[in-house]
Amino acid sequence: MIDQQSQILAADNAQTYLQKWQGDAFQNLLDSFHVVKTSNAGVTTHHRVHTYLLDGAAATQLLSDANTKSLRVYLSVNPATNKFVFLLQGVNNGQTTDFYATTSIEDKLTEAQNLGSPINPNDTIIPFSLAKLYADQWNRCAPNDLISAFHAPIDIPIAGTQQTIKESQRVRFYTYSSDDTSSLQQIVTNNAGTLKVDQLFVYLGSGDPNPEYDHPFSFRPILRLVMKPLDDGVNIDRLNINVPPHVKFTNLEGGGGGATTMEFAKPCPTFCGSGGD
Repeated sequence: MIDQQSQILAADNAQTYLQKWQGDAFQNLLDSFHVVKTSNAGVTTHHRVHTYLLDGAAATQLLSDANTKSLRVYLSVNPATNKFVFLLQGVNNGQTTDFYATTSIEDKLTEAQNLGSPINPNDTIIPFSLAKLYADQWNRCAPNDLISAFHAPIDIPIAGTQQTIKESQRVRFYTYSSDDTSSLQQIVTNNAGTLKVDQLFVYLGSGDPNPEYDHPFSFRPILRLVMKPLDDGVNIDRLNINVPPHVKFTNLEGGGGGATTMEFAKPCPTFCGSGGD
């Protein structure tokens, strides 16, 4: 059973999160990714948050919903705390699930298994080495570059003409394809008798924009599904795991679970359709 009060947002409430993300000033946006910390020695630092998650019960409910044909990752700001939060939602040709609010956590990203392995051996999915590079680049990003990562010049039609004008827009959400979403769902459903979802992570990452592929933003989310044995104490290495042939599922060190990771998602703008394709 999931804590619905903290993880599921009503549509009206979610809209206030999304609107604040779109309307916040640059400085407010920058502050939303940082937490001021003071050490015992009196040293003050501005810690940059980079890891968010849904717990296993919430992630299972989201992935098993009939309307989750594609998985959408919205960028938002909590109006009560003024802090950034990912909202996840399943979409299916205009039909949607509830909005699921993630929680920020501490994660050093120092171990290889932190980001798992590629979910597909094709050019829409990145290997771990590149996923780790994106996450590290986010942490090293200068403040001005951080803000630029979410903005790009987008062609806007001029009313009554065939012309367009370029205006800076802030990215709204990213959509993972129905094929990639289905791969995650198959990992869950094919192994329901032996594994359960432990956590669904979303990492903040930064790379190079690719305008020629309609991906003009340097920001990119990284999604990581972590599974663990249903029975505590069972080593996953001893289980017969059933995953789709094209999916690479990597057992974590110590045998306590396994993970798979995807990166490539379509941003809105420019891909703002109804999902489910």
